[in-house]
Amino acid sequence: MKIIALLSLIAASAAASTVVNIPITVTTTPTGTTISIPAQTVTVPLSATCGTTPVPTTQTMTCPVGTTGSWIQTTSYTPAPAPKCWTAWLSAAPPGACTPIVVGGVATRPSYNTGTGFFVLNGVLYDANGIEFRIRGVNRVHWDQDGSSGVNLAHANAVRMFTDFNQPVANNIAIAQNQMIAKKVVPIIAYAGGGAGQTVTACNQTAAALQAGINFWVAQAPQWTTLNKYLIVNIANEWGPSNSTTWRDSYIAAVAKLRSVGYLGTLLIDSGGCGQDMNDLTTYAAAVFNADSQKNVIFAFHSYGATTSANVGSLYATLAGLKSQGVVVSVPEFGPGRNVGPSPTMVTPAQIITAAEANGLGWAAWAWDDNNLAACRSDDNWFSMTVFCGQYATPADLTIFGKDVILNTTYGLTVLAKPATVFP
Repeated sequence: MKIIALLSLIAASAAASTVVNIPITVTTTPTGTTISIPAQTVTVPLSATCGTTPVPTTQTMTCPVGTTGSWIQTTSYTPAPAPKCWTAWLSAAPPGACTPIVVGGVATRPSYNTGTGFFVLNGVLYDANGIEFRIRGVNRVHWDQDGSSGVNLAHANAVRMFTDFNQPVANNIAIAQNQMIAKKVVPIIAYAGGGAGQTVTACNQTAAALQAGINFWVAQAPQWTTLNKYLIVNIANEWGPSNSTTWRDSYIAAVAKLRSVGYLGTLLIDSGGCGQDMNDLTTYAAAVFNADSQKNVIFAFHSYGATTSANVGSLYATLAGLKSQGVVVSVPEFGPGRNVGPSPTMVTPAQIITAAEANGLGWAAWAWDDNNLAACRSDDNWFSMTVFCGQYATPADLTIFGKDVILNTTYGLTVLAKPATVFP
């Protein structure tokens, strides 16, 4: 949003006073409002030979209508040939000095965001109605099994689902529409590999692995973009190197490509290093975000072996601190702890969720239906929240992990999750 205002500068002298109107451009960005003032020449007629340089002055400036905040503006002078004598320079508002006002809890979609769905503003994710949305959900492994009634009973407000992009795209669209959107659950569709059950991109640093995912998103854009109002696109699960400009530059290019074919909604990008690298996020996430024409990217940190009981609080506080750069981070994967799995940790779901909530981070448990036994069954020695293929009607249908994440009366989904307001 740009606002053109006029600032009157009175240049006083012994001879006369001159009033000059100076145009000011106020640009609202995801991290605040930048006020830019073009160089203006102000005539301060002191004498034919010019006298002493005027003393610099400061004044407190109030941010324009529709924003909040203030800043200290400095007026300084540089010499100019007589009879001008002096050129006055007015300092601009520093980044972040002015921020758009959220009125009554409702944010206004910024002008640079031309989509109809979720959007990011000042480090916060909002739904299409301008209501803040925090992911509190689950992951689904089995696109081929409908566990949506149990997900609804659990009160999850979002489902991140691995999808078989090799099946007819109409089938995947139907799953998103009928098993998620129709049940007021936000679909977060993740590319992990072309076929069923694949995890090609996980811990993969090759350009080809990422490009394969981009190719699927581009080829299927005519269908997926019909869901722009509700959809969050997870470009590639856990792809990329750690602490790397390759991660940064590859995702800048990927985002631009997806925008060019019509994906105007929120894009989700996993950190590199198997989704667990902090440095990709702390060093490069802001650059990826700012390179996006829509300024509508959020980021993911997966909490497994790199997250411990000792560091979970400090890790999440650091991620939350990226909000000052306009960056939104969530934790859309964590497991049951108890040293289960290939990247084991003893950090508990209670510690993960409590730390995420304390720092304003979204979260989603892995996974609703990640079975480790035959016939789509699960026990307490793996990652599934449900005992049988995502089916949940009573507590007996849940593993220890599932009962904790869903039913805990302090931090469970049934207590904390709030649905997005965009559903019919």
